[in-house]
Amino acid sequence: MKPRNGFALALLCVVVAPRPARAQNEPLRKTDLIRYLSAGSMTPTQIAQLVQRNCVSFTPTARDRQNLMALGADSVIMARIDACLRTRQAAAAAAATPAPPATPARRPAAAQPAPARPTAPQPASPPPAPAAPPPAQLLAVPLASRVQALVGGTAEVSVALKRGTQAVSGALLVLRGSGRLSSSSDVLAETDGRGIALFRFPAGGTAGSVRLTVATMTGDPLSAPAEVELMTMRPLGPPARPRPAPDRTGFVQGTGQRGRAGEPAPLPVVFEARDSAGRALPGLTVALAVVNGKLEGSPTAATTDSNGQVSVRVTFGERAGVRTAVIAKIDQIERQAMLYPMPGPAKQLVVLLDGNAVTGQVVLSRSRAAVLRIYSRDAFGNSVPVGGLQAVSADERILKVTAVSADSLGGVIAVSPEKSGLTNLVITSSGLRADLSALVR
Repeated sequence: MKPRNGFALALLCVVVAPRPARAQNEPLRKTDLIRYLSAGSMTPTQIAQLVQRNCVSFTPTARDRQNLMALGADSVIMARIDACLRTRQAAAAAAATPAPPATPARRPAAAQPAPARPTAPQPASPPPAPAAPPPAQLLAVPLASRVQALVGGTAEVSVALKRGTQAVSGALLVLRGSGRLSSSSDVLAETDGRGIALFRFPAGGTAGSVRLTVATMTGDPLSAPAEVELMTMRPLGPPARPRPAPDRTGFVQGTGQRGRAGEPAPLPVVFEARDSAGRALPGLTVALAVVNGKLEGSPTAATTDSNGQVSVRVTFGERAGVRTAVIAKIDQIERQAMLYPMPGPAKQLVVLLDGNAVTGQVVLSRSRAAVLRIYSRDAFGNSVPVGGLQAVSADERILKVTAVSADSLGGVIAVSPEKSGLTNLVITSSGLRADLSALVR
């Protein structure tokens, strides 16, 4: 037999229809709604649409309503909850109403009684108007539940004030208990455009812990207590001076340079100090010294910069072949940077006869040949390789040049006195010239 009214048919469809998946259409539990509100992954509009589509599986108490609004449920979400509860109650009441009795079979026309006069249908009672949601309460949330300050210093406490999900600006708040720290009245602060109030007040002269409470100056109640624990502590001693690590401290640039004696090195010499973690150590004093050389400005100490470095310019020493050493010492760490000075350009020719220097005149014996040793020197007396050595006698009848040679140590000129007399001997090498008067006896 077919149902005789549309409502019964709809109810039958609800009963026999398969239940959809829980994640899509099953009524929301209280824990589901709390999780959506507190997670922040859905907007209030999205949560309201989810409530309208799925309804809820619980009937919120007055305390539940306060907690939901404190978590961010706005008036739209609460109205959707009330609407779905009314719909659920109406469906339950309709299901409990008994179905109308079945119409009996028609009698023959002669035996049928006179038809009853139809009664006018009664108008359906309008649904109750939705209850107005209670006004959202104020909620004060400290940005940090525990604040630290130094004894004798200034403490700072920041508090955010909201009504529902909206920030409240221009509200005057008081921090109860802050006045006891300095024997004055409790400190006041006004919320800014973001709804945040910043309290600044003396931290007191005693180390310890005190609990402070936030309240409104207008007397409006807060939906939950707002408390902050202030911990005051005495300042610690100066932090331990960072110590350079031996394996991370030393010269990082300028070592191994070569240049001419008495001239500046092309690159600066850079010393660097770092700790065991590789962090640069600025502000440390580095003692400086140099051997066979000179530091620009002649500093004996320098301070590391923001990169933990000390940079100095070096002039090579006057002694070629002797290393120029830059010495840096910090704490017990000492490092050396080695530079290598070389001879400068030739500035002087040195002529030796039998180990004695000859200047101006050389006296030779007619009875034996002679050998002159030739050396080149730079401005500081360092030996310079002899190049292009030549010797010319003005009169070979008196003095004859028999051989000219040069090696890494210098040059050799062999001469043979021929007869007694006086002549000139000219020696040239490396762009230098020596004019000697040769006397043969």
